[in-house]
Amino acid sequence: MKALHEALRFFKAVFLEMAELEAFRLVDMEGLSQEEVGQQKGVSRGTVWRLVQNARKKTAQALSEGRPIYIATQDKSGQKDNPKE
Repeated sequence: MKALHEALRFFKAVFLEMAELEAFRLVDMEGLSQEEVGQQKGVSRGTVWRLVQNARKKTAQALSEGRPIYIATQDKSGQKDNPKE
């Protein structure tokens, strides 16, 4: 029964994209402005804002609901290497 519980918990996991995590880290941990991050990464400030907002929402959801957080990565071909799939 414990294995089933763990499997169900896994399917309720929250997945952060690498870009969301990186924007979140640079803005909230490193203290860079969204504009600075956008310039560094070659994207618009609006894109950085969206990525940070998504990461914050997902993180808050996982913490408040006790759900695990997984980082969705991509292999060299661009395919997601996501443990959920």
